[in-house]
Amino acid sequence: MPAARAPLPPGQLADFAVLDRDYFAVTDIEIANLSADLTVVGGEVVYGSGGFAHHDLRHIPPISPDWSPVALCPGAGPCQTQAADRRNGPARSRRAPAA
Repeated sequence: MPAARAPLPPGQLADFAVLDRDYFAVTDIEIANLSADLTVVGGEVVYGSGGFAHHDLRHIPPISPDWSPVALCPGAGPCQTQAADRRNGPARSRRAPAA
């Protein structure tokens, strides 16, 4: 029987779950008692428990206040201040005035 898997092309995201036991090694009755230790949807961890709990970032509260530079410049990517200025309008702009 050929392998039922294919490579994931670059830029594509996978949805998958890591179960607590081997699905193919349990009895039909035990299948109902399987649980996920890790669930990834759209390339993002949406649930993690046990050895995967540290991957579950749902417990992190949203950035506050919403105009925080951390919210506008996430990670190592380019800062989104221009988009934020358009969204917040000139009265809420947090950028320093031009010299």
